[in-house]
Amino acid sequence: MAPTPLDSTYSQLDRDAVQFLCAWTRAIIESRGWTYTVVSEPDHTYLANIRFLAGYRRGWLVNQEVLGELRARSEQLGGRAIAEFEASLTAYPKPLIRPALMHLLWCHELEADLTQPLRPATVLEVSI
Repeated sequence: MAPTPLDSTYSQLDRDAVQFLCAWTRAIIESRGWTYTVVSEPDHTYLANIRFLAGYRRGWLVNQEVLGELRARSEQLGGRAIAEFEASLTAYPKPLIRPALMHLLWCHELEADLTQPLRPATVLEVSI
């Protein structure tokens, strides 16, 4: 098993000199048959969204009736914005719907582009 050298320079990856250095290092390392990897921190928006969704990870704190209703209507969720779906589900108060949607995002039953800030206009997709 060959070693795998790592570079960790996220805060400077947009600088030309750092990109050149990483490319040069990659060429040298890979010429020896080794694997070279640049490791960086996750995108700040993505990380903020994950931290936010972590607050909804405890399913027992989410209204189970609303959660069941959302799961039953999951096919209707795909391609719709959070606010749009909340407005269409009039049988429950909005403060019960949003936590259930966020829990389903946390559990990967729903998907959204987490590289963009989560907002009412965020479009949801049903996980495969």
